[in-house]
Amino acid sequence: MKNLILITLFTIGTYCAYSQKTTTWRGGTPGHEKEWNCNKNWSSGKVPDTFSDVVIPDCSSIGNFYPVIKFPIEYNTIRFDVPLEKVFKNFNTEVYNLVQASTKKER
Repeated sequence: MKNLILITLFTIGTYCAYSQKTTTWRGGTPGHEKEWNCNKNWSSGKVPDTFSDVVIPDCSSIGNFYPVIKFPIEYNTIRFDVPLEKVFKNFNTEVYNLVQASTKKER
């Protein structure tokens, strides 16, 4: 019985330790420099999911390749280590263009 309890506690501890992982934006993948959904743009080698703790660093020294988000994204937490105006400077324009494009298709 004691072994079963220890195995159960170990399994739960391992699950909790690995369920949330930090992944940092790298960007700059040729042809997909700012694409959120490109695996190679992330330090973990995969796009963040519901369990990911996302870090967006200051990318000014590596080409200003900040992520462009054009669809709903999933993450556990997100931290910006950069002034938000750098990340969101084109946000309104890009959202407007997406809305305009979808509206034109419906007409």
